[in-house]
Formats: sequence, C-alpha cells, structure tokens
Amino acid sequence: MVTGLYNEADCRPEALVDGKVIKREFADNGVVVSGFVLEKANGTREFVNVKISEDLSTAARRIVIPGLQRLVREGRTVHGRVKLCGVAGHVEVLKKEIK
Repeated sequence: MVTGLYNEADCRPEALVDGKVIKREFADNGVVVSGFVLEKANGTREFVNVKISEDLSTAARRIVIPGLQRLVREGRTVHGRVKLCGVAGHVEVLKKEIK
C-alpha cells in the first residue's frame, strides 16, 4: 500500500475503484506516474489521475514514487479510492492510498 497521495479538500466524496491497469502515463521527467487507465471487470475503462502531495518530504517521495511505479504497473489488478474532482466530479484523482 502507498499512502500520502493527493489530498485536495475541494474534491467531492470519494469512490472505490478496482480493475486491471492497462496503461500508465508519466510526468515530463518520465519517472513520476501522473495517471493510469483501469479496465473494470465489465470491460469499461476509466482514467485515474495521480497527484503526489507537495507536502511530502524528500525521503517520503523516494518511497512513494517508486512504490506507485510498482503498484500501478501494466497488467496488475489494483484496488483503491479516488476523490471526484472537477466539474460535476468527472475527474478522478487517486486519493491517499492504493493497494
């Protein structure tokens, strides 16, 4: 489990997500995961944004960044919580933990 991810108070209630990671996106540096696509059991897909809190210490970032790379590798099944952000809550942002 990785904790200490995005914690934006302006987002709406959280929702559970689970499925198989079929694609990942990375920030310009090619290291930090910025989002991933999940395929649910029924075949539908959804994009989940990933934002790492700016409040994390350098030591914590050294744990969180590679942890996310491993946890959301393509082909892996994940279970987690997202916050619903944006207009009408259509933007899913990975909350504080994923396993």
